[in-house]
Amino acid sequence: MGTKHMSQTERAVAELKHKIMSNELAPGSNHLEGELAELLGLSRTPVREAMLMLEAHGLVEVRPRHGMRVLPISAADMEEIYQILTELESLAAYDLAVRRPSVAELAPMRLAVDDMEVALKSDNRVAWAEADNHFHEALVDLAGNRRLKGIVSTYSDQAHRARMITLHMRPKPTKSNQDHRALLKAIEAGDAESARQIHRHHRLRAKEPDARSPEQARLFSRLGDLMADDQYEVFALKYAERNGRTRADSFQFDDDHASPHAMDYYIWVLRNHARTILVDTGYDTREATRRGRPILSEPIGMLKRLGIAPTDITDLIVTHLHYDHAGSLDQFEHARFHLQQAELGFAVSPCMCHPVLRAPFTAEHVCTAVKQLYSGKLTFHDGSAQIVPGVRVHRVGGHSSGLQIVEVDTANGPLILASDASHYYENFEREKALSHRARSTRDARWLQTAAGLAETRRGCCPRPRSIGASTLHATP
Repeated sequence: MGTKHMSQTERAVAELKHKIMSNELAPGSNHLEGELAELLGLSRTPVREAMLMLEAHGLVEVRPRHGMRVLPISAADMEEIYQILTELESLAAYDLAVRRPSVAELAPMRLAVDDMEVALKSDNRVAWAEADNHFHEALVDLAGNRRLKGIVSTYSDQAHRARMITLHMRPKPTKSNQDHRALLKAIEAGDAESARQIHRHHRLRAKEPDARSPEQARLFSRLGDLMADDQYEVFALKYAERNGRTRADSFQFDDDHASPHAMDYYIWVLRNHARTILVDTGYDTREATRRGRPILSEPIGMLKRLGIAPTDITDLIVTHLHYDHAGSLDQFEHARFHLQQAELGFAVSPCMCHPVLRAPFTAEHVCTAVKQLYSGKLTFHDGSAQIVPGVRVHRVGGHSSGLQIVEVDTANGPLILASDASHYYENFEREKALSHRARSTRDARWLQTAAGLAETRRGCCPRPRSIGASTLHATP
């Protein structure tokens, strides 16, 4: 018999669902039909059909002539979903124990528990979540009730989305695996009532915070904030400066090339009541010594002045991997990194055989990014993407192949953090090119992209001035 091939519609459903479930297409984000067709490499017809199917599963809202909106999930939604899953999966556990499945039939559940144990030992939360999902799917599938399976599948998808957002903030789920093994033991013994109660208590423990689980209370209370639209207060933290520069160091073909032209170095903090996001990590004293660069304060010291510890950072947006933007990545390995896939691809490509191209990079920083990738804590973006509601990135290239700028919603409207896409206002106001080279026709458009975004938004924050952001300077 031949292998059944997926139709284009089935492929569109599978790929869009994966991107929604992994929050690559973030809750609350809007996507045009043509944009999604280009993303998937398909025509519009199967994408349109896929959007309608995903709408039936409660994952998206289809808007005529406006594509689709990925539906957010509130804390109230999750309360209702967990109630449904608790009762239906507990019924499945009861029915399965009554049926007394064979050892061979229970093998997928046992394998899933083993996979969870392996994932926990390496602290790979993403792998643990996938194995946990396989365990619950196998439980419902083996129960043999097709209608129950269909209902659970719809709500499990939505619960999985919320789990993936809070995955790296919750404590290590060791008790969950103990519950799974206890449930398997009850099913094997044919103890239906114990199986029902074990699974019910397992689900309730995940749903209901109690006095012994303050972490769960924090996660559940913040879930609505994590899934909803948001605005941020933006802080620009100046940690270094170089005063011995001239305009020739800043601009190509500048008539006033000999005049002094200082440069300031910043990292940025995006903060509200729900999240603290860091944009770039600057360079530390070790890197300053290695490169002979001045430094006013360690970037982590600047964060401490705002009362922010490295462990408070949930997401780290790396605009590019140059030493002065990725110099302290190893201090934030618990956070989720956000990087353009073109940037890491460039940093480990044959281009690095050329000294002039690898000069702005430091191998240790690139290795830290690769380590995050293998630990499941790096999210790649390809072009424009929403990090969380209220924070978006746009690849502009040029200065570095995967350079991305950051767009942040504030109380005064959207703010563009240009990073090295525009060192100075002159770069885009007077269309003055940086002294650093643009490497291709496509990348040469980076400055126009940044300027265009700035014109349609409230403000732009290149270096060294910071319009629309609170600025904190280290004192020399």
